[in-house]
Amino acid sequence: MRDRVNMFVKLMPCKAAMFMPLLLAAFAIVFAVSSCKKDKDPVSPAKKSLKIALDDLYKGNYVEFDKMVDYGGTTDSLLHKRLYDMIVFNASLQKKRYGEVTKIQIKEGNLVNDSVAQVFYDLTFSKGEKETGTYKMVKINDTWKIKARN
Repeated sequence: MRDRVNMFVKLMPCKAAMFMPLLLAAFAIVFAVSSCKKDKDPVSPAKKSLKIALDDLYKGNYVEFDKMVDYGGTTDSLLHKRLYDMIVFNASLQKKRYGEVTKIQIKEGNLVNDSVAQVFYDLTFSKGEKETGTYKMVKINDTWKIKARN
């Protein structure tokens, strides 16, 4: 009896070794499938950034909105101030004409390339008006921003 137990103990590592390649293959497949999982919508980060920016704009958080805008590489402080003032003026003019923004809906978008996307949106105002538009978004240092100028 003792010989049979010793023989079983000696054979057991061999049987376990036989299943090792299958176990490793299973882990490799699980790892490959989980690492290949990508965001189904590659424009999703740009859409999220636009939603945050528009929320800030129409809530009057102009300084926060300004951080989400790319004015172009060599914008001096005077030009930046003028563009900023135009954005604030336009938002206040919309508010007078159409009322508060009650709903911001980010629609579809498409990637132009790895660092440029086009995102569509709908705005609904408290006086019943609706606005549909698009923004070009640019990716700068892994952050999506609204492109103010071409």
